[in-house]
Parts: sequence; structure tokens; C-alpha cells
Amino acid sequence: MLNEYGSRLICIDATHGTTAYDFQLITVLVIDDFNQGIPVAWMISNKKSTDSLQVFFQSLRERCQDVITQFFMSVDADAYHNA
Repeated sequence: MLNEYGSRLICIDATHGTTAYDFQLITVLVIDDFNQGIPVAWMISNKKSTDSLQVFFQSLRERCQDVITQFFMSVDADAYHNA
């Protein structure tokens, strides 16, 4: 799904203190032809750092071809933009 729909828009977001546990759920999703969000990858981590996101994105790159997207939407956190 990332290869099929990722050229249009890729979104990434994370949970922010929604549970009592100190884990982050980071989700990558794309938008299909019906403008519905499709989660294509997720990571559960005890930290939201550039290092952990680099591992996550490298894992995606190994499983999918390089995806060139028209739009990339993420939260306003340095770790996402430096990874």
C-alpha cells in the first residue's frame, strides 16, 4: 500500500501521553483513491528520538522501494525531520 499510494501523500503521527505507559505508537499512513487513510507501518517504542525513527524508516526502506511523495505530513517534532 505504501508503494501504491505513497507517491501522493505520506502522513506520520504518534500518540502523545494517551496511556499510563511510557510507550509511543508511531503510525505511517497513506491516503487511497477514496481519500481514506490506510495505516502502512507502525512502531511501538519507549522513546521518540531521531535514532529510533532512523531505524524505523530504514526498516521501511528495506521492505519497500524508495517512495517519492508529493506531500509529507508529520507532527512538529525535530526527531521526524532529522531522521
